[in-house]
Amino acid sequence: MSSPAKRLLIMLVSQPGVVHNTLYSMLQSLPDVNVLDAAGALTAYTLIKQQAVEVVVIDANLPVVERATLIGYIKQVSPQTKCLVLTATSRHHDLLWTAGADGILHQNCSLQEVETAVFSP
Repeated sequence: MSSPAKRLLIMLVSQPGVVHNTLYSMLQSLPDVNVLDAAGALTAYTLIKQQAVEVVVIDANLPVVERATLIGYIKQVSPQTKCLVLTATSRHHDLLWTAGADGILHQNCSLQEVETAVFSP
């Protein structure tokens, strides 16, 4: 008897609201994933210490400094965790890349773009 496929654990860091709900639904629709929900960076700090999260998706609705600080923290405590960040503009991309982002997506990206970013090596 074969064991079930391993499910990828993704954490969504996003303030509650319509955008959060849309992103959560998008991530839940991906094959073989479990999605943890963090309403902000403080919740994310706690969850990242408790769970072996493989991918963190950080929404554009968090302030850019909060996103960059969270990425830096994640890379410090769990360097193998992939950090994907959504942005509204390209204005702060350099800051996010320097913080350790593994990918940056526009906040209005497609499900296909999200899926590609999540599952790419």
